[in-house]
Amino acid sequence: MKVIVIAKTLITSISILALFTPRQANAQLVPQPWVSVGGKNGDVTYAIGARALGLGIELGVGSGGATGVDVLKFFSLPFSDLAPTV
Repeated sequence: MKVIVIAKTLITSISILALFTPRQANAQLVPQPWVSVGGKNGDVTYAIGARALGLGIELGVGSGGATGVDVLKFFSLPFSDLAPTV
């Protein structure tokens, strides 16, 4: 009995998730690069990154040969414009 309820719940959840998954626009297919520079306590860090399909990756280099990679997930906010209408 438990297996049937779990299976039905799983199928229903996946169906609803597939139904409400947003479609990606063509603009999301073109990678959007960025560069960043940061500093703390005299140490400077440099990073480059790119965003595509709602995901991003950033490669950073710090002092002393330290390196790091960040994997990012971007979320769309539920509003499209912050400027007030006049």
